[in-house]
Amino acid sequence: MFIAFVRKEESGLRKLVSIVFIGSLLGICLFLIVNTLNKRSDREIKDDNNKPYITITETVSSEGNNPETKSNCYEYDIDKKTLVKRGEVPYTAGYPLTLYSRSDKSILYIAYSGMGDQVFRKRGRNTSQITKDFCAFNHMFICNGQVFMAAKFLKKYCIEPVLLDLNTNSIRKLLPDKNDDTFTWSATCDPQNDTIVFSCYSDSEMRALLDVYSGDPENGEYPLNPKSTIYEYDLKEGKIRKIYETKDYLFGIGISGKNLYYSGAKSSLSNKDNTNLIHVSLSSGAVEKVDCPIHITGDMFIVENDLYCVGWFNNVRGCYKYDFIKREVETILLPEETSFINGISLSY
Repeated sequence: MFIAFVRKEESGLRKLVSIVFIGSLLGICLFLIVNTLNKRSDREIKDDNNKPYITITETVSSEGNNPETKSNCYEYDIDKKTLVKRGEVPYTAGYPLTLYSRSDKSILYIAYSGMGDQVFRKRGRNTSQITKDFCAFNHMFICNGQVFMAAKFLKKYCIEPVLLDLNTNSIRKLLPDKNDDTFTWSATCDPQNDTIVFSCYSDSEMRALLDVYSGDPENGEYPLNPKSTIYEYDLKEGKIRKIYETKDYLFGIGISGKNLYYSGAKSSLSNKDNTNLIHVSLSSGAVEKVDCPIHITGDMFIVENDLYCVGWFNNVRGCYKYDFIKREVETILLPEETSFINGISLSY
């Protein structure tokens, strides 16, 4: 009887040990599965941060006894086709710009600092100034962690292309000009090739052409444009090269690989209906006019087979997308009666 009882106890103990062992294995497996899913989620978030997205700046004026003007910052998700208001910032700059940063969920914006317009960062309820060397801006977008800006330095006249490192707040000039004569006008980026493109013209050439102009725009007599030179800056190689020149006035430019697009006109005084969308093959040099129902008069860029821009469609100014393949126009944002769309930018 004693021996049988001992054997029974040993059998029960073995079963208990087996149950504990199996439970431990299941726990370890569950931990590994959850950990793997979390890591995959982190990777997906990182991939989302690197995907191209759009920032839209809209200035809104309120009415009433205490009228106020502010700038709204929107993020447009290209894949999901969703437009989300990320916040609003004070409107104190000569030309308001906003930029949503996906990496740290902050808003970069231009505001008056007491010493020229500067770049500020708003994260939650905290706001900080991150530049001190500028006084005016034309463009601002993020390229692989760096901020491209077309900006005017204090005590300088022309707007220059620069890169801002958000980690160190250091500034790097992309096209140094000792003569202060090169004016940066249009700009955008190509996420697939990790490049920035921007156009420049000579300020002295433009002034010389205006000095001899004596025509009447109402009669179709427009001043001649200075030559615009389009540059491409390779972020991986840190090299810049000239890719195209034109005498057209440039409202906006876009690029996808070896395909350059721009909205041009004979003059900056040209009516919006006289703008043309031009395609330039950088491989063959061929130039052709593209049939587009939108009269582009502001920022533009290309993402795969789609054109995003600020322009006029059916005589309404707004932010639109044009599908080159389907030849369809999609509305992204239209201004309200008391608002104005300042611009859009592509970031990644």
